[in-house]
Amino acid sequence: MQVRLIAVTAPLIQVENQPLSPEGLIAYCARVSSPHQETPDYEKLLAYCITHKHWSVFEMVDMTIEIVTSRAISPQILRHKSFQFQEFSQRYAEVQEIERYQPRRQDSKNRQNSLNDLDADTKKWFGELRRNAPECCCLWVPGQSFI
Repeated sequence: MQVRLIAVTAPLIQVENQPLSPEGLIAYCARVSSPHQETPDYEKLLAYCITHKHWSVFEMVDMTIEIVTSRAISPQILRHKSFQFQEFSQRYAEVQEIERYQPRRQDSKNRQNSLNDLDADTKKWFGELRRNAPECCCLWVPGQSFI
């Protein structure tokens, strides 16, 4: 997986003639009702917001990141509601490469885990299927789940 930072919030106001950082913007928003709005010291305030779970002020900044990963991993990233995303579309561009991965069995006790305990015949079957249908990324067979 590759991750690259593309952009971060760039506040337009200044405090004490200094550019405001993204963290400073969070503090500025947290102090919206405070008479001490222009105080540049914000580390304790941000720690307080985290400790007391005042998360809304952290939504005032954003960043754009590019994540290059497999179709097997991307659903795990996208299922978290804290992201807005644009996903690669095969309608507009050709896939440059297909990631090969080893089949694994879903753990029946822990959905966050997979097990590397498939027998050689099953792995061989999966490999043959992948050669015959290379676009196959996820495969489900009754009673078994392969990722």
